[in-house]
Amino acid sequence: MTVDRPDRFDALARRLGLIVHESPDPDSVTASTLSFVAAQLTRAIQDRGRGVLAVSGGRSPKALLEGLSRWPLDWSRVTVVLVDERAVGALHPLSNTASIRSWLIKGEAACADFRSFVPETVDTGLCPVTLAERAAAAYPGGAIIDVALLGLGLDGHFASIFTGADEFDALVDPTHSAIYLPVHLPSPPAEAPVHRVTLTLARLLEARCLVMPLGSTEKRSVFEQACERLDPRWPVSLLIRQQRNTLHLWLTRS
Repeated sequence: MTVDRPDRFDALARRLGLIVHESPDPDSVTASTLSFVAAQLTRAIQDRGRGVLAVSGGRSPKALLEGLSRWPLDWSRVTVVLVDERAVGALHPLSNTASIRSWLIKGEAACADFRSFVPETVDTGLCPVTLAERAAAAYPGGAIIDVALLGLGLDGHFASIFTGADEFDALVDPTHSAIYLPVHLPSPPAEAPVHRVTLTLARLLEARCLVMPLGSTEKRSVFEQACERLDPRWPVSLLIRQQRNTLHLWLTRS
């Protein structure tokens, strides 16, 4: 449900062209986002014969992806690609690939075409440049993402676009031609102290729909701060202010 509230954030969100959906609690955020994403994929299958879903890792999307795995759409016509991945093997606990397989590629969605690109090992410290090349090769040629499901870090990063990454300028260049780029982090997050690979901002902006569910008040606060001004220290502020695509945002009511 979309709720209009006469406060500063609502006015700012409208000016920025965001579509804000509010729900009373995190479970409702998940349920509403789930229904929206499934509807977008269903429409893609009906209109073009196939849907492409880009999914993020981390802990936040678990409930949403598990809900999607039970949704009765024609998953044989859905290609699933990773928004980002850590530079570890697919059998490592930090692997986004492992999480997506565990949460999404099962049940109704077991037949989805999941484009994994990391080796089936527990290795750490894989080469991000090589992984970016493998990711680009695995990406469905000429495909446009129908739904990109994005998360938000408390430091303002989305996908694996972090302030301080060696490749930051290329990652946020809206004209960059790469599909994926390596992400070398001088100071990686303590919970996942590894380098990464990610879809570029340019590629994400080509998606037909950008979706960002924010189930916690802490993430809502980060997002609202990023709306106030364009600031490269908050990468999501660059996503908020782009003019090529509409960002659908799910929030809990404050």
